[in-house]
Amino acid sequence: MLFKEGMTVQWDKISGTVDFISEQYITICVSVKEQPDSQHARHKSNRCCVLCFAPDWDNVIILGNK
Repeated sequence: MLFKEGMTVQWDKISGTVDFISEQYITICVSVKEQPDSQHARHKSNRCCVLCFAPDWDNVIILGNK
């Protein structure tokens, strides 16, 4: 399956955007929360991502491209 970063996907009951792609897995970002005090934070936002390994890629539905 051909994935691209930023692509909107659904896998089982999880929907989000493809954040990282490797030969073994992709990460699906399901939540992004901005830091309230980004001046003192290491990163500007917190992201929650789910791993989807290659054997499960046939179950991933592409909903849209970025």
